Amino acid sequence: QRVVAISTVEAELISAKEAVKEAIALRRLLEDLRYIQRWATPIHEDNQGTIALTKNQVRSSRTKHIDIAYNFVYEKVQDYVVELKYIPTKQQIADIFTKALPREAFEKFRDMLGLRKSSEEECKYITELIM
Repeated sequence: QRVVAISTVEAELISAKEAVKEAIALRRLLEDLRYIQRWATPIHEDNQGTIALTKNQVRSSRTKHIDIAYNFVYEKVQDYVVELKYIPTKQQIADIFTKALPREAFEKFRDMLGLRKSSEEECKYITELIM
């Protein structure tokens, strides 16, 4: 971890900044392949405070310490390179990679990703290969 966030909005903004950087890289790759993206790349965000912060040039004593990440994401939102879209936490598929989830949520997200449950035979076979 390269930085320490002191609020959830700041943590989400730092993550959004990384997502925006990846989106820009992918957009450039698509341009190299002669596919020009006409619309902003959607980035799903489950923190409404972060979305509000990137849509409005609002400054306060509570946000002054997050200027660099904020300015980068704000600029890309204003330039219509990316669009932060709200998605409720219960629908945030990325959580399968970052959080311990209840079985029901894990299975729902796994299915949404198109993954399947491994059989016991497959697990034994993979274990034998590794050993």
